[in-house]
Amino acid sequence: MEGHFGTSDPEIAGISVFSQERIRAREEGREVCPVRELLSRIGDKWTVLVIVALAQAPGGRSRFSEIKKNVEGISQRMLTTTLRHLERDGLLTRYFYPEIPPRVEYELTPVGKSVLELMQAFLDWVRMHWEEIQAARARYDTSKQAREEGTGPSLPSNFSKENQKGSLS
Repeated sequence: MEGHFGTSDPEIAGISVFSQERIRAREEGREVCPVRELLSRIGDKWTVLVIVALAQAPGGRSRFSEIKKNVEGISQRMLTTTLRHLERDGLLTRYFYPEIPPRVEYELTPVGKSVLELMQAFLDWVRMHWEEIQAARARYDTSKQAREEGTGPSLPSNFSKENQKGSLS
């Protein structure tokens, strides 16, 4: 039986396509594309939200519980995983204070802050084009619905249901 991402291997069936590719590449002794690898990490919803939460933290540092409170919907496990990945990639620093009870704080590194600048540029782009994107979506949805109801523009005679999956006859 195939898993969520189209693989029958139970070890990798529940993880992203990029993560699957990394695993396969390592097993085969191949180089992993750095752009794909980092894009899969930085493009992750939780990573973006954690980076933003750390950037907005008073003094630039935040404790685990504060990050969890500021990133709505993230589970404790996902936050732990995300923080470990960001630390491993050099985007944040983990500070451990051997007190009773122990205290841990997280802070973006200069590399992590530089990613934030890229995210800000993307947010600016979204704000600039959001109305156009919404209008395009509305046009597409209206057109698709009309085609499905048979009231929209007709398709070429050589266009069949199979063509809708991406192959032309």
